[in-house]
Amino acid sequence: MCDLPYIPLNISDFLSDDKVALMNTEEVGAYILLLCRAWQQEPAGTLPDNDTYLAAWSRCSPIKWSTLKPMVMNPFRLADERWHMDRMIRDHSQVSNTLQKRREAAQKGAEARWGQKVMPKQCDRNAKKVKEKTKTKDNIAWSEEDGWANLETRIADWTDAYPRVDVEQELKAMHQWLVANPSKRKTQRGLPRFITAWLKRANDKGFKNGNQTATEHPETGLGNVIRIQ
Repeated sequence: MCDLPYIPLNISDFLSDDKVALMNTEEVGAYILLLCRAWQQEPAGTLPDNDTYLAAWSRCSPIKWSTLKPMVMNPFRLADERWHMDRMIRDHSQVSNTLQKRREAAQKGAEARWGQKVMPKQCDRNAKKVKEKTKTKDNIAWSEEDGWANLETRIADWTDAYPRVDVEQELKAMHQWLVANPSKRKTQRGLPRFITAWLKRANDKGFKNGNQTATEHPETGLGNVIRIQ
């Protein structure tokens, strides 16, 4: 299943599409549900040519699906026993490529800032054991004089987890907050939880704070998005 939780949606194109314009309310609802499902499929942007699955994913009975199907599946293209949404296939590839570039940039930034090479996700067995050990026992440290330490292996992970946030800028903001609030400083054991809670709040406020426009995907700028829960 796809690990990208956002679907790029160009509202103008969607509303002006002749095939969508001919759909009634039920058909539009089923169509959007199937778009969400197609985004999560392997390969992305396709659906199986199976009416049992399509009816269930559209949340309607098989009899009802038989009446909705002609209009709902009209924007798709049937080939090799799968329904294809060509634009979604292109968008998924673009989103994946953009996210990969962000990960690589975050890794390079962490290496440059902290002076150590961040371990790649695909590594040998011994390196994987080291990474798993790091996850189970965080050694993140902070002091008023020296700031943050031992964050090298976490920057890229946080960047992936909180895509609306400039992680390094938020770490600077955390440092200033800790300096200004000595009575609320965290123990070393509590620092990871403090950081992730801060980043989550900043990520959730991404649109509200004006970091992104209402018509841009927070990671790719490909237009409005539908978030899949």
